Amino acid sequence: MRTTAIFLLVAALAVTSLGCGAKFTRQRYDTVYIGAPADKLLRTLGKPDSRDGDTWAYTNDSPWYQAKFIISENTVAGKNFSYDRQGR
Repeated sequence: MRTTAIFLLVAALAVTSLGCGAKFTRQRYDTVYIGAPADKLLRTLGKPDSRDGDTWAYTNDSPWYQAKFIISENTVAGKNFSYDRQGR
């Protein structure tokens, strides 16, 4: 009985931790530098919300903010962070 309760508790913690803490934050954005390998960007921020050619975009809905990265030759060639939908 006690083993089952411990197992259920560990399983519940594992499931809830999967959804906790979005990877895309301003603090994480700041750690990605121009010239960084694209795989570092993926490890740091996760999979982009969208890809349009060489532009990878990450968006947070509430509060709204967005980061865009230009990827060239598998490295970060440019980046931009905005707090409003007009890109300012």
